[in-house]
Amino acid sequence: MIAVNSLRLRLLVGAAIWIVLALAVAGTLLAALFRGHVERRLEAELATQLEQIAAALERPGAGSLILTHQPSDPRLRKPYSGFYWQVDGAEGPVFRSRSLWDVALRLPTETSPDGKVHRHRITGPQGQQLIALERTVTLADAPGAYRVVAATDETELTAAAAAVSSVSSKGESSASRVRSRRRPSRSSRLSMPCSNATKRSSREAVPRPAISRTA
Repeated sequence: MIAVNSLRLRLLVGAAIWIVLALAVAGTLLAALFRGHVERRLEAELATQLEQIAAALERPGAGSLILTHQPSDPRLRKPYSGFYWQVDGAEGPVFRSRSLWDVALRLPTETSPDGKVHRHRITGPQGQQLIALERTVTLADAPGAYRVVAATDETELTAAAAAVSSVSSKGESSASRVRSRRRPSRSSRLSMPCSNATKRSSREAVPRPAISRTA
């Protein structure tokens, strides 16, 4: 009986370990997939803002460069919201979003004159890391090129991954508690026959009352 219980206990412990490992691996993969999804969504938003700003740049005649309209996202008008844009000329920033307030983004020194969208990691107005998309724009009626940048705070990605990781860890702890409640301890299983035998012996030891017979 002890050998059977011992084998069963080892099997239960082994199954519990494999379940916890499988949940941990699944949670890690899920967090990575979700982070990639959030990153692609943020980059799609930045690319849209980049195209809107580039399309709004004009230089009529011999006048100065103007921005006909700004992106409609309200987060770009809230100071230090985590979403920013900026237009740089040959001598530095020309336009920037209200969310940057009185700070200008520091762009990489190398330029990208090919007109394609390039991805960078730069420092934000409060020292945080930003994911930035950059594109060089040239105008037909204006000399030189302009660098258009749209950026967002990288904490958007870390917060999403942390949320998924916390959910998976809560699931692992709940599964462990359920398994611990369902599995009785070895000592309790071994003590059950002894308690039953004790009950039977106590019932047998109770004296029976004498029966008097009337003549």
